[in-house]
Amino acid sequence: METAIAGNNVNCIQFRPRVASDLYYINITNGTGCSSYVGRPTSTSFNHLVTLQDPGCIDDGRVMHELLHTLEFLFLFEKLGFLHEQSRTDRDLYVRVNYANIQPGLEMNFYKYDNNTVDDQGTSYDYGSVMHYERDAFSRNGLPTIEPLQPNVQIGQRIGMSPIDILEVQLLYGCATSRTFSSSSTATTTSANCFPTSWNPIGTVVASGGYYGGLAVDDDFNVYVADGNHRRLQKWAPGVAQPVNMLEGYFSHTPMFFHSSTRSLYYIDRLLAGSPGVYKLVLGQTTPVRVAFGNGVGSALNQLRHDCRDFYVNSAGDIFVLDTYNQRVLKWVVNASSAILVAGGRGQGNTSTQLSYEAYGLYVDTINNAIYVADTGNNRIQKYTTGSVSGVTVIDATYRRNFSVGLPQLYGPKTVFVDRTGSILVGDWQRITKWTPDATSASLVAGGKQGSGANVKSMDNPSAFTFDRQGSLYVLDWINQRVLKFNVASTSCMAGIG
Repeated sequence: METAIAGNNVNCIQFRPRVASDLYYINITNGTGCSSYVGRPTSTSFNHLVTLQDPGCIDDGRVMHELLHTLEFLFLFEKLGFLHEQSRTDRDLYVRVNYANIQPGLEMNFYKYDNNTVDDQGTSYDYGSVMHYERDAFSRNGLPTIEPLQPNVQIGQRIGMSPIDILEVQLLYGCATSRTFSSSSTATTTSANCFPTSWNPIGTVVASGGYYGGLAVDDDFNVYVADGNHRRLQKWAPGVAQPVNMLEGYFSHTPMFFHSSTRSLYYIDRLLAGSPGVYKLVLGQTTPVRVAFGNGVGSALNQLRHDCRDFYVNSAGDIFVLDTYNQRVLKWVVNASSAILVAGGRGQGNTSTQLSYEAYGLYVDTINNAIYVADTGNNRIQKYTTGSVSGVTVIDATYRRNFSVGLPQLYGPKTVFVDRTGSILVGDWQRITKWTPDATSASLVAGGKQGSGANVKSMDNPSAFTFDRQGSLYVLDWINQRVLKFNVASTSCMAGIG
């Protein structure tokens, strides 16, 4: 341990014992395995846990690996502690990740992230980084999980920081004398495994004045809304008093989704012809392309009923649609000619295989392969696991909570989101609430206590919410016909295992 700290001292990072006045500190404990959170959070008190199992993790390279995870970020949600080398944007040019060989549930440690969430500081890929995984890391069958594309190179060393690891720390903390290095680069800083834990309860109005029925936010913080009064799609740039009108269509109760990796805006519209379909508009272009459905109105697997209330697009471009009036969730794989039924589809009702005629919210948890539906008419949140059209009720109106005036546990939920810890955010009636993964307790995120007025502490019938790349929460305050933005108050970051 002293050797690892001495090595970091040379590289302009100093670790010292905690004193009573330190708000942020690292707590190193002997637990199971080698693991650490990433970076420093924004909460005012944080016990940053680093687990170093003894024996097994107490050697120079492994200690350095976990301590590099702890180095603080420079900007909220944009530059964080060092993540694993194979998470770099350009990693596919240097390694092949074999997901079929990875232990189930540990795939997140091998995810690749785009340039919106990764800062490689202008350096190239470093096979020799102490942050790189070994060939058989988390293998389920003894076969390689990650393979170098360049022959005769070694990966996964835990001897100590490579020359480029050292340079990366120096660049990050502003003490590099030059950018010269003797081999390829670098550990990675990213925000992809971080998530907000609370938001400022006082919102800011970022769009107003229309009969809004859809909401999305792009990576440049532009807000997109569907203005049903004038049948058009609008774009509100940050700090601008008036929107830009982008497209005309039907745009009534039109759900939208921003797809970061393709910089595209997806939306469901029936246009004026009356046949609902999913459309994709690449930002910077003017003509949307229909990518799913649009084959008339009906209940066939290539059709939708009017006014689908929510949908989700995964990283591969597969589309999950909450076909509200057919009481089902459909999955349309890229380039398919028809969809697959993944939830509901057993008619209107309140059994585990049914949804109400008013199911308004959908979220797809791609990490845990689960689908969540805000079943508004049945006053419940349903969870569906992969391969099962039968749902489990995870939150309902059985119990009462003292959020504002003794409101029931749920009151007409219209939107739902699940973060990386499994906590569930729900928009219902006059509030956004956050539930623990087991749904035994909840906290108020925004609205609720302030009632349904038009001030920035209140909301009425939040029909959609989304997040920008910094974690700020945007809420479509439907009755008040505006979009509210709530800035992040605190965050948490995890590196995963190892």
